[in-house]
Amino acid sequence: MGIKRPSKLFLQKLFKILDNFPELFYISDPDTYEIIYMNKKLKELIKKYNIFYDKKNNLCYKIFQNLSSPCPFCSNKYLYENPDKPYIWIHKNLRNNRYYKCIDQFLKLKNGKYLRVEFAFDITNEINKNKIIKEYYKRYYDLFENVPAPIYITNVEGKFIRVNKAMSSLFGYTKEEFRNINALNLYYNPEDRKKFQKDIEKKGYVVDYEVKLKSKDGKIINSLLSASVIKDLFGKIVGYQGIIKNITLEKEYKEFLKETIKRKEEKIKKLAEEKDRESKKCANLLIYQSTFVHDFNNILGTLLNNYYLIKNYLKDNKFSEIYEILKKGEELIIKSKTFINSLLKLREEGIKVKKYVPLASLIERVINSFEKKNEIVANIIIPKDLTVYGYEKQLEILFFNLIKNSWEAKREEKIRIEITTELISEKDKNYVKISFTDNGQGIKKEELDKIFQPFYSTKNQTGIGLKIVSEIIKNHNGKIEVESEVDKYTTFHIYLPILKETPLPFKKKIILVGEGELIKTVKEILTLFDYDVFYAQNWEEALKIYYQFKEKKEAFLGFFYDSGREALEEDIKEFDRILNLEPDINIFYSSYFVEPKELITNNNIIILKKPYTTEELIRTISCVS
Repeated sequence: MGIKRPSKLFLQKLFKILDNFPELFYISDPDTYEIIYMNKKLKELIKKYNIFYDKKNNLCYKIFQNLSSPCPFCSNKYLYENPDKPYIWIHKNLRNNRYYKCIDQFLKLKNGKYLRVEFAFDITNEINKNKIIKEYYKRYYDLFENVPAPIYITNVEGKFIRVNKAMSSLFGYTKEEFRNINALNLYYNPEDRKKFQKDIEKKGYVVDYEVKLKSKDGKIINSLLSASVIKDLFGKIVGYQGIIKNITLEKEYKEFLKETIKRKEEKIKKLAEEKDRESKKCANLLIYQSTFVHDFNNILGTLLNNYYLIKNYLKDNKFSEIYEILKKGEELIIKSKTFINSLLKLREEGIKVKKYVPLASLIERVINSFEKKNEIVANIIIPKDLTVYGYEKQLEILFFNLIKNSWEAKREEKIRIEITTELISEKDKNYVKISFTDNGQGIKKEELDKIFQPFYSTKNQTGIGLKIVSEIIKNHNGKIEVESEVDKYTTFHIYLPILKETPLPFKKKIILVGEGELIKTVKEILTLFDYDVFYAQNWEEALKIYYQFKEKKEAFLGFFYDSGREALEEDIKEFDRILNLEPDINIFYSSYFVEPKELITNNNIIILKKPYTTEELIRTISCVS
């Protein structure tokens, strides 16, 4: 049974107001679902969709929803439970597929019956906007989380609001741990945090702001910050958001490159100086040769004259005079033989390879081989493990001539010799300083500058021993100094280098796989360390290069792969595929992951956790090579 309708005058006034209402409005009978009234806006909408409506065809569920029975989502049941309160709900209309925000209310009449009143606001555009916003937010969140660069958001006090995966990987903190620490904990120097805040708040942003940060384990991370301030609705700064670029390896490489260039320049300068010395040595050799020829001619002339005298003395039977002449001739022959042997040994050793030579045992061996060793009292104060880098036979000749020189200058029955060493550094070069002291006749002050000249002698000898000593020391890029006091002592200070350059016997090949600035930097570093570096954009290209090496049986070190994305499981699958093909290959895995070792069990995968220094990179690769 229907309800009694309101008075005509009331309805006219009410409907006039509602007809001018810009949103949809209708009144229905909640018991029969009959539509009692629709405003002008709703009628126009029904007409637009060609919906037939009259007094016989006026049920709300049929007109509005195109249903044959009452709507399962009808709000009447809620209104009957709370007839004095409005019911607000959002609904998608089945006829036009648009979203409406509905406000329903019961209106109680005098007879106790209810009318159902509904306002419907079209919110389709707002719903679609929210969908777009949610989609953009999802994309933003995915980008924020998975971009390989560390990103963060903090408030002004330094509390972390949000960090991404790369941020956790770089600093070693989990996201939960970031919530419990302050941004100040990441600064190597806490004062830099205050300076950063002052600079960013002055301009509103910073770009490539250089600062030293530190990881959870205290390792320094040289960084560039690019950040901006976050403001509230009133323009007040409430936080900071930014991205961090780790330049530790880049900075290490620049310093290394700078130092390498410096060493190269010094090496070139040294080679030029050595070449100049060799040229001078050749020129001096020509002078020595002419001098040696002159000296030998004198010796031969003396011998010829002596034999002429012998012939004359034989006629007169002067045998004592003949004996003296023969004795002098014998001494001249012995001198010549010694001299020639020394020169031949020096020339022979000049073309041999340098090696590490134990100094103490070498000197002991020379003393034991000396003909008059019983007339020498030697005190050798040299560590047994001390070695010098040089030509072993030349060093034997050097110390033989020093010992012989001391023995020839002895003032007593026996000569006392003391040999000591110390390690010193001069102009970035390391030397062993060998001090050779005897208690012989000594050398006059005015003669000290002449003793290294060829054929100069204060003891009526050939005068070539100390010259040979000087040349051997030059061959070793060393130097010699002398100090002496007549009738007391003579000390020779010999400086020999103790460092050795060890170039690789051959270059080992390594293939870099991937893209980005880090790959370029690693390539330059490895090239400087004499590795033969090749580049491949992907694994298929890398394997083609590898098989070329394998076919030629060339030395191959391994693959270097930099993970530019957070895809550990995918990387491991790819590694397994490669190692199934070639089980003995090494893969150097450069990654941001905090604990990749939990998933990596193959010993051929060597992990380089970013950030790492140039020293760590070379040490890891050289340990395998």
